Amino acid sequence: MLWNPASQQRVIDAFGFVCDAMVSHCTNCKQPSFWFQKSLVWPLPEGTPAHKHMPDCCKRTYTEAQKIAPLSPRAACALLRVALEQLVDYVDPDSSGQKANLATRISKLPGYSSYKELFDACRIIGNKAAHPAEIDFDEENRDLPALISELINVIVSIQVSPLIMAKDALQRIKK
Repeated sequence: MLWNPASQQRVIDAFGFVCDAMVSHCTNCKQPSFWFQKSLVWPLPEGTPAHKHMPDCCKRTYTEAQKIAPLSPRAACALLRVALEQLVDYVDPDSSGQKANLATRISKLPGYSSYKELFDACRIIGNKAAHPAEIDFDEENRDLPALISELINVIVSIQVSPLIMAKDALQRIKK
């Protein structure tokens, strides 16, 4: 996506500071965008798309996290942790509603030991994001929502996709 600057202005904010603002247009879609202090303000980036086999029960939460990630990476990480819990409920419906914590429920999933780090990274970062001062979301950590999103997509590809692909294969031979 390439952006052509349409206009650039110096504006004075409410506190009297001079700031740079720019309107540009995408060379592909011709839609306008607004930049403030060299940061894209509108439209907001769309985030990491959900894996095509992501269950609907967690896709809504996952998508909400993508929408707010540019505005609040902390909130996005916390929502992605919720999406992970919804994914665990989908993969192991018997564990849903149990009083066991998420770490214990995850540890009982089939094949968990091979993918422990995937689950733990999502769960731990999401937990820490929900508590103030646990993670500093400065420039270095602003990409954590994108990282967790990719990890959740990998988990879906490992835990959900093979079952859907097998069902599809069996449906093909039954016709």
